[in-house]
Amino acid sequence: MKKRVLLINPNPYYLREVHANEPLNLLSLAAILKQEKEIEVMIIDGAVTKITKALLRRVIKNKKIEYVGCTATTAQYPEALKILGWCKDVKTILGGVHATILGKKALADGWRTVCTLEFDLKIASLIKKDLKGLVLGDQVEGKDLDKLPFPARELLDPYDYHREGYEPTITIIGIRGCPYNCLFCDKTIMGFRPRFRSEEQVAEEVKQAKEKWGIKDVVFYDDTFTLFGHRVLKLCQLLEPLGIRWECNSRVNTINAQLLKAMKKAGCYRVKFGLEAANERVLKSIRKRITLDQARTAIKMTKAAGIEAGVYTMFGFPEDDWDSARDLVRFVKETKPNRIQLALAVPLPNTDLFTEVVDNLNHLPPKDLDEYYYVGARGPHTWLKRTNYLNEAEFKKACDWLQMKIAQWQRENEPRQKASTNIFDEKFRRLDV
Repeated sequence: MKKRVLLINPNPYYLREVHANEPLNLLSLAAILKQEKEIEVMIIDGAVTKITKALLRRVIKNKKIEYVGCTATTAQYPEALKILGWCKDVKTILGGVHATILGKKALADGWRTVCTLEFDLKIASLIKKDLKGLVLGDQVEGKDLDKLPFPARELLDPYDYHREGYEPTITIIGIRGCPYNCLFCDKTIMGFRPRFRSEEQVAEEVKQAKEKWGIKDVVFYDDTFTLFGHRVLKLCQLLEPLGIRWECNSRVNTINAQLLKAMKKAGCYRVKFGLEAANERVLKSIRKRITLDQARTAIKMTKAAGIEAGVYTMFGFPEDDWDSARDLVRFVKETKPNRIQLALAVPLPNTDLFTEVVDNLNHLPPKDLDEYYYVGARGPHTWLKRTNYLNEAEFKKACDWLQMKIAQWQRENEPRQKASTNIFDEKFRRLDV
């Protein structure tokens, strides 16, 4: 008898654009399970389908589900616990970022099996051998990444995934691991050593999505798409004949005019840079390993190449103060990026930022995981209350001021892109800034 597996992505209701991204991790694991004749797999994505107790129990009963696997970030974990409570007489598995960071705690919460990243190569044996407890994943080497099947997008409707005003979009990850060591990032997830799929295989996945579903929009979700310049140039050569549109993430110190020219020719329309701060002292404190001059040059070159330049920014690091808040606003006005996204820094478990604010700023870690909902309809949110230079009152005042200034910039410069930013809030629309 076949073992039937249901994979679930809990409702990411804390995000503003819940339909923007397919659950790539579940689609990838499902593709591996589909290779096994004795396993059947299906997926429910809470970003598209409202997951209720009645729905889940009906699916488990009618489909004779034996295993329910759930992925969760820390912010999704409360929803995952609801799902756990609704799963009667089935074997439950938790995976994803939260399981990787707090696996033993998750086992204590009642999950039968907890899996840490990366367990691609163990997912089938986990089901066939009925593994229990904490299952540790192994980093998948580059040569093995190419052996993994393409995500099982046929299990969901690819046309459900797109940003407002955009065509259906797929997400692709070509590089796992990052050699940088930013204060706010947990490197136990993917590690410092970059491992990458071949350019040919990445291009083939894009080609397949276009041929099967007519999808022409792609988001490359690599932490730093431009990490290896020679790789970018070769991939661009393969993407150019496909006639697609795509965007990617980059660092301001890994981009140059030659790459941008090739990327534009291959269909790139937007590059988003992880700037984080516009103050050299803060950048140094968070170990970003970039300079503001590099950022200015990268934004200018990107726009000159005919590609939109977006920037991710954060506020609330221990070294932030009124000067760094004002510096960010000045930098935005000076460089005029096509898009800016502001978030308040939220120290996530197992990061050096978490340790620093707890040990040095005497913050009490959140008891309620809702405190990790750092973006969403209510605007940026953080459980931090102060920095090294701002007490609670001044910190709140600085956060509100900065959000209003960035909201003003967005109203004036990003009128078509409000839905994709995370600080458009009624109170900021009303305030005269």
